[in-house]
Amino acid sequence: MAFSSLFCVSLVIAGAFAGSIQDANMYMDAVLRDHLPNNVRSLNLDPVGIPAFNVKVDSTGFTNRDLKAEFRSGTMYGLSSTLRRRGDCGVPGWQGANVTTGCYVSLDGLRITFEGSAKGYDMSGSKKVFSMDLVVEKTNAFVEATSWSGRPAVLKTLTVTGVNFRINMNKSLHLNSKRQKKSEKAISQSVQNLFLGVLYGPFREALNRSVARVALPRA
Repeated sequence: MAFSSLFCVSLVIAGAFAGSIQDANMYMDAVLRDHLPNNVRSLNLDPVGIPAFNVKVDSTGFTNRDLKAEFRSGTMYGLSSTLRRRGDCGVPGWQGANVTTGCYVSLDGLRITFEGSAKGYDMSGSKKVFSMDLVVEKTNAFVEATSWSGRPAVLKTLTVTGVNFRINMNKSLHLNSKRQKKSEKAISQSVQNLFLGVLYGPFREALNRSVARVALPRA
C-alpha cells in the first residue's frame, strides 16, 4: 500500500514538471518573436534577393504568339517580421533520448517582388515592362525542435508542402482565360522553387540558431 501511494505521488510530481501544449506554444512564440528577427537580419535575409527566371506559355490561336516572360531583380520581404505560430504545438515528447516538439508556422504575408517584361501577349511582338508582386497566403511550415537533456535545442524538421501565392501585376497582359491560368501556374511553380530554396537554405540556419536560444520544455 505504501509502495502504491509512493508510486502515485511520483507520477503526480513527474506530471507537474512535464511540458504541456501551452509550454510548447510559449516556446515557439519566443523563438519567432524574440530571436528569429535578429538572426534573419544578421544573415541579410530581410530583404533577400530571389534569382531571375523565365516563363513560356504556348500560343492558343491566330490572335496571339507564344508568351515569353522574363523576371529579374526578385526580392523577398518579411522573414524577420511575418512568421507566426498557427494553432497549437504538439505536446513535448520523447523521441529516443531527445525531447521533441512540433508546430505549424504561418508563412502568410511574405511578399516577393519582381521586375518583368513579356512578349507574345498579342500579335504585335512588342515588349511590355511591368512589376509583379506575389503574396504568400494559406501556407504553413512544419517546424520541429529537438533537444538532448540539458543541451540547446536544434532544428530537426522544416517542411513546407505547397505554397500558395496571390499574384498581382501593375500592368495587365490582356491574356485570355486559358493563357492567364497557364501563366499564373508557371509563375507560381517557378517562384515556389526559388522560395523554398531560400527557406531550406539560409533561412533554415537562421531558424536553427533561434530554436537554440530558448530552453525546450520538458517531456
